[in-house]
Amino acid sequence: MKILFVLANVEWGGVKTWALDTAVVLSRRGHRCMMIGRRGNPWVQACHDAGLPTRGFTFGPFGTPLVAVRLAALAREMAVDVLIVNYGLGLVTGAVAGALTRRPVVRRIGRPDDVDDTLFERLLYRHFLPRMMTVGHRAKDDMLRRCPWLRPESIEVIHNGKDTQQFRPERRDALKRAWDLPADAVLFGVTSRISDRKGHRILLEALARLAPVEPHIYLAIVGTGPEQKRLERQGDELGLGNRVHWLGFRRDMPDLLSNFDAFVLPSLSESEAFPNTLVEAMASGLPCITTDVGSVREIVDDEVSGLLVAPGRVDELATAIQQLAADPALRRRLGTQARRRVEADFSLDAKTTEFERYLDRIVS
Repeated sequence: MKILFVLANVEWGGVKTWALDTAVVLSRRGHRCMMIGRRGNPWVQACHDAGLPTRGFTFGPFGTPLVAVRLAALAREMAVDVLIVNYGLGLVTGAVAGALTRRPVVRRIGRPDDVDDTLFERLLYRHFLPRMMTVGHRAKDDMLRRCPWLRPESIEVIHNGKDTQQFRPERRDALKRAWDLPADAVLFGVTSRISDRKGHRILLEALARLAPVEPHIYLAIVGTGPEQKRLERQGDELGLGNRVHWLGFRRDMPDLLSNFDAFVLPSLSESEAFPNTLVEAMASGLPCITTDVGSVREIVDDEVSGLLVAPGRVDELATAIQQLAADPALRRRLGTQARRRVEADFSLDAKTTEFERYLDRIVS
């Protein structure tokens, strides 16, 4: 099968991670995947580094028609079977290229609010994109509520998967040694885009609440985003000092996760469909605290494979952090069950097979 992935969004979010991971597995299985992104974007370079055929295009409001024509020419040259798109300019140019080549196009939805009840979306769906795919049953239900004109049978649900050989339960103390943390330090980590909806503000407030009574709790924040400077100031104002370490954008996520004692994802958004970072942490055998939003309950069984707290509740989040920090046996039990859950239900190989079968049905 020949598959053209078109992702023109600037930021590197869950959909780009999924596309890269999935394309690598599909390529190993003999399929040909071509990756299209913005010229100079780190995701384009990552696809190239992974050995995938990759092209960077210049997307823009006036260049979009030309990009669609170029994509159509590339699709004809490759004899593409199907195009995968997401949102924004990649969505529009990919949909037009699919129409020009009469090839099926699948819109892969990461968050339910990526689809709006607008005339443009209705026309796009009716004439260009009758097939959609999303990452959770809750996400699908939310999409149908937002846009009742969508046909339920046109939306396929396939959960994200993670490579359980790449993300393994191995523990390292390199960060603790580099930061000269005390022997009893418990290092929590959060890995996500730093935006208001991800709840970093609540996490910092919870850590500050615990600081006077739990001096051994530390936090590593991985990622970048528009709220970083403001949150750094908030951490200083709360007196957290070296209790919080900002690591920026990183590509060595398996190694980083192996340095954490626990993971926390304090998202505030009900559109948090299926967070990749949470599944990565679980695959790494980390005990996880996460908010009960979006499709998270499809990933975590409360008090079995993780701890669920209400979004925006500083008190609940602080209690859960304190609970894990004080109980190494609980951390081991939750981490072991988290790993087992990913191995059983969210392995990359199994989820790629689901996606492969879905595309087979479309192409045939």
